[in-house]
Amino acid sequence: MKIHTGQNPFTCQQCGKSFNRKGNLNVHMRIHTGENPFTSQQCGVSLTQKEILNRDMKIPTGEKPYT
Repeated sequence: MKIHTGQNPFTCQQCGKSFNRKGNLNVHMRIHTGENPFTSQQCGVSLTQKEILNRDMKIPTGEKPYT
């Protein structure tokens, strides 16, 4: 329902940006803290989101699951 009503009850205390899910706020907070908890085993790059890491892992293999 929050998506349909446009409610964003989770607000960043540092910059004021609002989110509809607490998880989205937690990911956003990594911008301010500099935390990069996900590290690629292939290239060593550290990333803020697991989804981005999963995409990074597919680049060297040439896998294109959505084409």
